[in-house]
Amino acid sequence: MKNWMDERFEQSDEAFHFMFSAFGFTHRKTETGIPMSYHSAAVYKVLKDYGCDETTCIAGILHDVAEDTPYTIKDLRKRFGDKVADIVDEVSENKDLEWEPRKENAVQTIKKASNEAKMVECADKINNLETLYSSYEIEGDNVFSHFKRGRDKQAWYYTEMFKSIGENVDLKKCLPLASMLDRYQKALELAQKTMFQQKDNERD
Repeated sequence: MKNWMDERFEQSDEAFHFMFSAFGFTHRKTETGIPMSYHSAAVYKVLKDYGCDETTCIAGILHDVAEDTPYTIKDLRKRFGDKVADIVDEVSENKDLEWEPRKENAVQTIKKASNEAKMVECADKINNLETLYSSYEIEGDNVFSHFKRGRDKQAWYYTEMFKSIGENVDLKKCLPLASMLDRYQKALELAQKTMFQQKDNERD
């Protein structure tokens, strides 16, 4: 007879299979030849390493599926349940909007999001910043040419998202998020001293 832990691990495996199938051979913007699925797996690992519950970890696996594939929140709800679907919905951006209002909306949404959604968002931004910095060490400023917006807008977005994740939450009662925010802060501070730092020829 299966217990609830067996069922949760089976759902985690199913989420990985579903995510790999959904993304296929889609590649990341900043890492040549690296599939989108690698990022989703990395987000899962961050959440797992910081002791997040399995539902949150599963949402981490699926966090980009509704945003970047034809699958919808309704599809995820039917297959993985309400809780996972609700978390993914909270961290999914509206791709119908232009970059600025889309990112501003995301920043505002996370301020009032559930702790689980904040943890997924935080893990996502940790991996994004750390891999972006790795690419920056190889490509230099050219790394920003892969994005719809350049250095200044990227710096604004990651800074504001860091602030939003830390709002409206008691970090003493959510230790995984507190620890992840510390890692996010370190990655952000490194970025601000290096790749996000405005060059002399860009100053007024």
